[in-house]
Amino acid sequence: MTGLFGSLDRFDQDFARTVLANGFPPEIIHINPMPENETVSARNIHIGGRKIHDIGVTVRGNSGAVHVGLFMDDIDGAVMRSLRPLMAAIVFVFIAGVAALWWISNGVLRPLRKLTRTTEAIALGDFDRPVQVHGQGEIMDLALAVESMRTAIQSAITRLKNRQGVSR
Repeated sequence: MTGLFGSLDRFDQDFARTVLANGFPPEIIHINPMPENETVSARNIHIGGRKIHDIGVTVRGNSGAVHVGLFMDDIDGAVMRSLRPLMAAIVFVFIAGVAALWWISNGVLRPLRKLTRTTEAIALGDFDRPVQVHGQGEIMDLALAVESMRTAIQSAITRLKNRQGVSR
């Protein structure tokens, strides 16, 4: 059995000294054993003070295995670096969505509030103030209908007043 760690600087000092003095520790192969009738084994292990994701693959023909270990903090760092642009995009979409919602609701609610105040004034008998709502689509159609109603009520009241004046 043989093994290669690359730079031992990333491990704790005691482990690095042991590897330099005695070579690759054979007990590591037992931490992630290859299951019988399996060709791949993967496990998170602790070696030399570091968390490592060890992947073992059987070698054809000689019943041996090759193990490759990846430092978990390297994996975590790579995942975080790849997630940052995604998180930034999500935050941007959220902010843009809130801004669009505010803009759209303002474009709908402001004319509706104004139209509500006008209809409340009409309900209280104020027929002299014309409906002045500037909007689009259904809101403008509603404003035109309220204005038409206001002028029709105003005309009806004027006719009633004129009839009462004639009949006296």
